[in-house]
Amino acid sequence: SHARARAIALSAVRETYEEAGLLIGEKGGFETGKSDWQGFCQHGVRPSLAGLRMIARAITPPGRVRRFDTRFLSAWRDDVAVELPEGGPTNELEELVWLPVAEAMHADVPAITKTILGELELQLAADPSLPPGRPTPFYRMIGKRFIRELL
Repeated sequence: SHARARAIALSAVRETYEEAGLLIGEKGGFETGKSDWQGFCQHGVRPSLAGLRMIARAITPPGRVRRFDTRFLSAWRDDVAVELPEGGPTNELEELVWLPVAEAMHADVPAITKTILGELELQLAADPSLPPGRPTPFYRMIGKRFIRELL
């Protein structure tokens, strides 16, 4: 639903701030009583979903200790209104660097992340504007087969 998509996108924007120290939005006044968004208030950033694009969805295979139903979103570098040099307040990530997509695919990242980066490359090659509403790849295991469907 529209409400669920918005909630997922807002969660991605908030997590990007908390973990990476990147505030996606526009410079300008923002006020809220919600504690999760106080970093945006403090740095004068109004969160914005306008530039977010869904790249893919993937569900962790059955049998794993922890399973995730993940949506992979992208944002334009220009949509980062503030980049905190020390990273996000949770300090969950180390050695944060900007990499071109092709170089990121050779980094030490999980296999599904490499797959999604490949999807991003393909989507950018097809239409660099990444228009909303285009088909979205969905990865999951059915039986013992790794399946890619378009949603």
